[in-house]
Amino acid sequence: MFATRRRTLVQSAVRLAAGWRVAATSHSNKTRVPSTSTFIHSSTPRPQWQDPRSGYKHFGAATAHGGGHYYNPVLLYGFAGATVVGSVYYYSHLETIPLTGRSHFIMLSSKTEKELGKPALASVLGEFRGRVLPPNHPATRKVSSIGRRLVAALNEPFQKGATLSHLRDVQWEYYVIDSDMVNAFVLPGGKVCVFTGLLKHFPSEDELGTILAHEVAHVVARHSAEKVSQSMFLTFVKLLAISVIGADLSGFVSAASVIGLELPFSRRNELEADLIGLHLMARACFDPRVAPGVFRKLGKIENGRAPPKYLNTHPPHKERQVKLDDNMRMACGVYREHNCEVYSGVRSTFGW
Repeated sequence: MFATRRRTLVQSAVRLAAGWRVAATSHSNKTRVPSTSTFIHSSTPRPQWQDPRSGYKHFGAATAHGGGHYYNPVLLYGFAGATVVGSVYYYSHLETIPLTGRSHFIMLSSKTEKELGKPALASVLGEFRGRVLPPNHPATRKVSSIGRRLVAALNEPFQKGATLSHLRDVQWEYYVIDSDMVNAFVLPGGKVCVFTGLLKHFPSEDELGTILAHEVAHVVARHSAEKVSQSMFLTFVKLLAISVIGADLSGFVSAASVIGLELPFSRRNELEADLIGLHLMARACFDPRVAPGVFRKLGKIENGRAPPKYLNTHPPHKERQVKLDDNMRMACGVYREHNCEVYSGVRSTFGW
């Protein structure tokens, strides 16, 4: 019985297929296929075709693929090829960050990254013209001395596979700006700027070492180059969205990328710089146990004036304290390995 039913179904399918071919030939004048196809739904009125079995008219072209969707093989293969090439390019430009071991995508050469710091430094010096303290000023000498100790710690070996080539030929420079701003930042190429307002709140070497180690860590991790690379990638995504969707969604993509990508990436990089900085300051014999208190004090200085976390480039100070406390055992181990307790005692005795 089952064999008979199968033969009957097969014969019906054959007759039906033959009827479709005949109908397609005899009713070719009723079937309209657009001369130009697109990768997405066509914006032109959808043509009608008549079902030879029922006589009903249906919307959508009677293409070999069925339905009313039009595909351009050139665009499809081009998109696939671009995906393959992009994937190869992406994986060939991955670098491993020292200490944390995170891999990140970097499109800029270290030379280009250093060049970006020059106009940025010129802009800062121009904005604070006449307020940059001279190199022989006590505050500048103090900041430079702490910075040199931290940079010297970079000469020690890192984990296997870490990317360190970008640290060659970095010309570290330290600028102290006479301003009540409680801030410090670093520009590409190792240009560190510190405001006197920060020095007033953090006078000890260990506190200042915490802050400067964080800034040096940004250069170690190439966070500036990573940010530029992300911006270039997001620009490519916007152009791709316009070409495929056919509408300018750059405004929406920009807003979504800022809140959903750029700000979270920025907060992650700040936490990463905290962790690398904690390790570096311990290598340079700055007491790492001071670090959580620095961010506790910064939280009191801000006094709740920071924007909500999802709109902030930096994570909450409380979160940073917790992360530092979680890694304190590691940092104290590095501190002891370098005999820093003896070194700190000697420095205190002789007032170095």
